Amino acid sequence: LEKLDTMMEGLKKELFEVLLFVNNVKKITICEINKTSGDLENAYTVESIMSEEDDAKRQAFFSYSKRIGRLLKTGEEDLLTDIEVARVSYVLNITDTLGNQEKWLIVQQMGFEKSVKTSIVNAFKKHQLGMLPRGGVACLLEKKSVGKRHVQRKKKAYCFLPLPFETNLPVHINGHFALDHEARRNLWRDEPGHGGYRGDWNSALLQDVVASCYVRLLDEVRTFLKLPVTTGETAYSESEIYHKINAYETIFPLQPATDKYWKTLVDSVFQELNSRELQILPVVRIRTVDVSKKTQKCAPVVSVTWLPPTGSGGNRAFFNNLAEKGP
Repeated sequence: LEKLDTMMEGLKKELFEVLLFVNNVKKITICEINKTSGDLENAYTVESIMSEEDDAKRQAFFSYSKRIGRLLKTGEEDLLTDIEVARVSYVLNITDTLGNQEKWLIVQQMGFEKSVKTSIVNAFKKHQLGMLPRGGVACLLEKKSVGKRHVQRKKKAYCFLPLPFETNLPVHINGHFALDHEARRNLWRDEPGHGGYRGDWNSALLQDVVASCYVRLLDEVRTFLKLPVTTGETAYSESEIYHKINAYETIFPLQPATDKYWKTLVDSVFQELNSRELQILPVVRIRTVDVSKKTQKCAPVVSVTWLPPTGSGGNRAFFNNLAEKGP
């Protein structure tokens, strides 16, 4: 009985993660039988909550994904690359009966934006691939923990449900991946020197679909961090703006990736940021202005300019701390 209680406590910790990418599950309840009355009682509940607008956007995306899956299955849609790309971003709040709360920004996409390898096209035509070109990312925005739940959980890979390994990335990664054929607890890995359509499929998902979601998340999350998204002066103090920028920086995939798949994703994210010329790098300038000529007081004014990773002229970004934080 003690082992069962321990297992149930472990399950409670996992349920927050379970609700992130599933299609239609919004609430999970664990029940117990009352030892005295024999009645079935709710012991623990975790639930996802969304605004009506975000729920409508997510449902529209799920309906589109379901329709594309049906068309592919019946052969009415011939090529994966013919699928019209659809994206959605929304905020998901997760709460439980203990008072724990989490707020997530989630971005999902259906469809490839770029061409894929011939091995994938051929495998799809032969009905050897039953997956959809769907992926996403989830970023934790806020967290309120009760008791021992304050421990920061490591980010994982998902195939709609969490897979039992960590990625060393700052966001959760979801994709309709090809999994290993035995335990189905890891991504499919081709034998060294022998490529295959399953490995190519996973790489294509990460390079194209998931990387695109990550880039969009990096663009949109600034609003939730209350960072000024347009160039100009702000009402924040110098310490406040640096605090927000430091929080923003933690969402970038800055840690060296040792796994082949995650290195593929990280490289693709930075390549996409560059190719799209997204104004994603903040430059902070501080200047002082006289606020009172009588008292000779000065007040600092903080301005933020957003620049692309590479640019020309006044849009070129330079780093003044490469000696401490350089590659």
